[in-house]
Amino acid sequence: MDSLIVKVNSDADLLQATVSAGSITDSILQITNLQLAGKAGHDSIEVSLQSTSRDGYMKMLLAGVFNSVPDGYKFRFGKNGIVFQNVPWSVSPDNYLLFGRNQFIAYDVALRCAGQSLSLNSTDEKNPRSPLKIEFNDFNLATLSHVVERDSGLLGGILAGMWSCRIWKNRRHSHPTLP
Repeated sequence: MDSLIVKVNSDADLLQATVSAGSITDSILQITNLQLAGKAGHDSIEVSLQSTSRDGYMKMLLAGVFNSVPDGYKFRFGKNGIVFQNVPWSVSPDNYLLFGRNQFIAYDVALRCAGQSLSLNSTDEKNPRSPLKIEFNDFNLATLSHVVERDSGLLGGILAGMWSCRIWKNRRHSHPTLP
């Protein structure tokens, strides 16, 4: 790891924090200019995780807002909160992940760009332990792998299919369905 920097600022209404690393490297992976930032105020926390190349090219941005709800937290990706390889991805405006004590619900978390998509949904958003369904539609694995690769081409291919997962109290059960 190279050059870890932590910055914290606050006033009576807002707490801001940023953790940055110049690079995280091993023999296969390299993540450059990694930054986790957050702003906490009142009942919400805005967060972003991003990685850029040395020339400012946005390799990845994941950003959204956490809100406190009864028995847990709700996270929503922001309208402009997803970027991979310098290309913005769209996300459903009503998306959310609800999690907390004995619950995990995904609702309309659908990330889309140029014909590829990744979606995450609970099969019944009213049931806190509903099975989770992850769907890939022409999803290019290089979209994610280029964020962390030292050299391009280590991971590639197009993924299409669905994976479902049910979380019981003490164990997980999953069932992939790929064409």
